[in-house]
Amino acid sequence: MISGASIDLLDAERGEQLAIVVRALLAPDGLPAIIGCAGGIDRTGVTVGLLLSVVGVPVEVVAADYALSSACYATDGAGAGLDDWRAGAVEVDCRPEYMVATIEHLEREHGGAAALLGRHGVEAGAIDELVDRLTEVSG
Repeated sequence: MISGASIDLLDAERGEQLAIVVRALLAPDGLPAIIGCAGGIDRTGVTVGLLLSVVGVPVEVVAADYALSSACYATDGAGAGLDDWRAGAVEVDCRPEYMVATIEHLEREHGGAAALLGRHGVEAGAIDELVDRLTEVSG
């Protein structure tokens, strides 16, 4: 698992906040959007993982996306105008198997992303709208 704190984000602790993120994305001016936090690993990773999962992205793709954080944090931020703690290279542990375990927990304990969001007031029609906004037909 990512960490016990990350699993708590899916359990009782932050389900409503995850629903608020979905509602914000569905607002008329909700996209494009940037989702981040101070560290960008647990809270951001779980939030983005949940969003990718609810729109139908395969778990292995979600996990690979999460793992990209390690490479991004390994750079020194040169040219990015970063002058805080993130201005230098930071070592983070974003193994894909952590995200796989988190998504598996989401499925096993909550019935998946749509079910978790539904328990916090995000209706099926809103999930369909989110899928329409965040995906495009390939081919």
